[in-house]
Amino acid sequence: MISRNDVHPAGRLLKAYGIKGELLLLFDHPGFTDTDAPYYFLEIDGLPVPFFVENTAFHSDDILRVKFADINDETQAARYAGLRVYLPRESLSEDHPGEQGADWRFFIGYT
Repeated sequence: MISRNDVHPAGRLLKAYGIKGELLLLFDHPGFTDTDAPYYFLEIDGLPVPFFVENTAFHSDDILRVKFADINDETQAARYAGLRVYLPRESLSEDHPGEQGADWRFFIGYT
């Protein structure tokens, strides 16, 4: 069983996209878009559940359009909208974006 220590919060699913079961994934930090994980964890009933990625495409700078295995239409995809998304810790580098100061937005307000 996967524990909370094995995963890192990455973002959330916004909504279904199109009719093929794709979802829009909004990352908490733009640096997560560089992570090429073969699977993501979705938080279902408080537990991280792995979903394997079939295909991805950028929708914007920090939104990824993702197609998960076994989610094949918009009705199935809509059930997962709003869920928290986690990355496996082993797919993150040591200076992963979750670290304080790893993004230019950290410096906003300094003069």
